[in-house]
Amino acid sequence: MRALGRSIGGRWTPALGVWLALVCLWTGLIPGPGASPAAAGEAWSLARCLEHAREHAPEVMLRQKELASSRLDVEDAAVRFHPDVAVRVGYDLGEIGGDEAWVGELLVSDILRGYRQIYDDRLAAIQSEISQLTLERTRAWLELKVGQTFLRLLAGLKKVELEERLLSLAREKEAALKILLGRGLRTPVEARQAGLAARALELDLKDLEEENRLLNERLKVLIGLKPEAELRIESSGSVSEALAGLVEPGGENLDVALSELERRALAENERILKLEKYPSPVISTGWASGSSYQNDGFFLLVGFRIPLYTAGRQDRRIERQGLKLARQTIEIERLKRSLDLRRSELESQAARTAERLALSRQMVGLAEDQSRLLAEDYSLGRIQIEALLASRVEQEQRRSEVVEAELDLSLSRWSLRALERVSVE
Repeated sequence: MRALGRSIGGRWTPALGVWLALVCLWTGLIPGPGASPAAAGEAWSLARCLEHAREHAPEVMLRQKELASSRLDVEDAAVRFHPDVAVRVGYDLGEIGGDEAWVGELLVSDILRGYRQIYDDRLAAIQSEISQLTLERTRAWLELKVGQTFLRLLAGLKKVELEERLLSLAREKEAALKILLGRGLRTPVEARQAGLAARALELDLKDLEEENRLLNERLKVLIGLKPEAELRIESSGSVSEALAGLVEPGGENLDVALSELERRALAENERILKLEKYPSPVISTGWASGSSYQNDGFFLLVGFRIPLYTAGRQDRRIERQGLKLARQTIEIERLKRSLDLRRSELESQAARTAERLALSRQMVGLAEDQSRLLAEDYSLGRIQIEALLASRVEQEQRRSEVVEAELDLSLSRWSLRALERVSVE
């Protein structure tokens, strides 16, 4: 401690800097390595949840591995004409002691194995494109689910606030009725009913809190946070304001694009099957030496594989492939019509919900005006406290209707936004 005092009283030293940094880390003033906003207690906005999910969600990481594997397949296809090279060495027991007892082979074979090898790079490239689009579709699907869960959790938090105010009003009414009961102005049944109503609101509040807890855990799973991590979403604004500032997605619908790519793969396979009905080229080469061979040295085999009799199997394979291709074409058209229909449904639903939201907000304004007038009447002794509390309860109920309408409208708009990229049920 005396050394520390001399350091502080004298000049800044490296030891003092290290000591102060350790103290700050220990007290939490400086976040440690790998500290996340959730661990630091920061509130997560919807935009940050989406950004985290795009790279850390388990589904995304799985698709990334599949994409890496498909890119390796493309590299394999790029060297499809490189031969298989192998060395085989043995000892011929029939020639023990002879000059040719040892047998050696350098096999450089299967340089060309038919049409499927020739067009293998095309199929591998299409599969790589499918893997890339599958990754993007997974991200788009995650954005849809993360947004839906975030909005429901935000609305749930707003409902908890309203439910707490309703519970407070119910307890206030219960206390007031107990006073009136003591004065002989109310019956025991009325006081008992007020108490039961308060208990019911307590249970409703617990249910809402449990629902919010489950939504919070689901959101953590969707965005790829660890179970022990803390997640607190930004809840200062309204449900409608949560979507403000988000960039609209661009590009074509990924479900349609994937179906188109699968149709291309089917068409490519059909073309290869048709080519395999005809003689296919085969090239092999190598080198051999030993007692089993009359002449040592290199050999080269150039020929054709000619299908003489297949009992109609190849024709049936081609026909089945054509049927798959036709089904895929029909499926693409059905998917496009389904997307158009779903878009119309969501737009109509959003328009109706917007009208309901505007009406609910007007009802809140009327309820606030009514509560204000009744508060003046109560202060003048014109009405009983039950009427005043009833007006405040109605006011909170109207606000709850606004939260519900905002949630429905936000979910519709979020689904419309997601529909540009993925199918929405």
